[in-house]
Amino acid sequence: MWRTTKIVQLGPGEPFALQCGIVGEFHDLAWFKDGEELEESDSLTIVDFPRESGRHGKAIVFSGFDADDHAGAYECYVKRKDDSYQSRKLLLQEKLSNPQITKGFIACPKEKDELCLNYGICMMHKASGSVSCLYVHLSVSY
Repeated sequence: MWRTTKIVQLGPGEPFALQCGIVGEFHDLAWFKDGEELEESDSLTIVDFPRESGRHGKAIVFSGFDADDHAGAYECYVKRKDDSYQSRKLLLQEKLSNPQITKGFIACPKEKDELCLNYGICMMHKASGSVSCLYVHLSVSY
C-alpha cells in the first residue's frame, strides 16, 4: 500500500519527539535520518517504550529543532521475526517565516481572504484598494 510521506514543519528551538511503535513481535526497530541510522547525541535521545505500555517501540526526543542538524527525511524501520519489514517516513522542515508584504500594501480584511486560493496571502493596496495575492513556493527534493 502506498503511503504519503508526512511533512512536519518546526520553528527554531522548538522541542519535539517522534514515536514509532508496533504491536506484536518484532526482531529489530531503528530510526534513520536521510538513510543513516540515528545515534544519540547532545540534542537527540533515543528512548524505548516502557514495557508496561503494552507496545514495543522507540521514540527519538530532540531538545530543540535546529534546521541545520535536524531537517531531513526520517524513517522508522521495523524488521519482524519472519524477515518482513515495515517502515514509515516523515519529512521535517523548518517552518517558513511570514513573508513580507510589499510597501504600500496591507493585509486584506477577513472578508477578502478567500479571494486567494492555494494558501495565497491576500494583500490590498492602501491607495487604490485593489487586491493582490502573495504566494510562497516551497520546493522539496529527496
